[in-house]
Amino acid sequence: MKNFQINPRLFALLALSFVLATIVGTVSHELGHFAIAKYYGARPTLHYASVSHDEPPEALIALNQRHDRDKAKIDSPNPSPEKEAYLAYRKKLAHKNNTIKLFINLGGPLQTMLTGSFGGLMLWRRRKKIATLGMRAADWFWVILAFFWSRQLANFLIALKIFFIRHRIPGGDETRISRYFGWHPLTVNTITGTAAAAVLLWVVFIIIPKTQRFNFILAGLCGSALGWLVWMEWMGPVLLP
Repeated sequence: MKNFQINPRLFALLALSFVLATIVGTVSHELGHFAIAKYYGARPTLHYASVSHDEPPEALIALNQRHDRDKAKIDSPNPSPEKEAYLAYRKKLAHKNNTIKLFINLGGPLQTMLTGSFGGLMLWRRRKKIATLGMRAADWFWVILAFFWSRQLANFLIALKIFFIRHRIPGGDETRISRYFGWHPLTVNTITGTAAAAVLLWVVFIIIPKTQRFNFILAGLCGSALGWLVWMEWMGPVLLP
């Protein structure tokens, strides 16, 4: 029963860490989308749980200019070199815009997974010291970073519920990425969710000592839930509507 005793100090510190990590993880995920959209000139706006953006303006301006210049021939039912050039350009532009949207969709999950992977890598490098000396403050920090992967596992489980129980196609970045490549909508969710489960199970059952495992799991559940409530319901809509 010793392994299931609550250490008030450890529990409080870990729970607070998860509250902060939930908020930081949400915002940094959206900043991943924001940075890619900004790079492509899509004029993004950061919200508390999403990023809105325009179509890349330069490409649309060029398309409209071409249409205005050759409007009569383009709108005519009869074929013409101007109409063929316009339609070919519009097709090329649509493909380019879809590719840009793919990269914007990738920006968030990649940021989250890279952050989690960096935390996991640091734990891998310190695993022998942890086994010998126990967890230090820096080790808990790397654990929290590694748990950025939990977003992918949560999204995977939610996607499964929506697809198999509600019989609907789930939304989200992973589904849009899968659709871009013509894959089953659960493909990317399944791949990243499985990877996330492997990382998180390794951290919890291999890295974290047995005597601290229960406190960590309980603090993670309570802190993440509170962090989600604080950001998604209270602070987020006010600070980044």
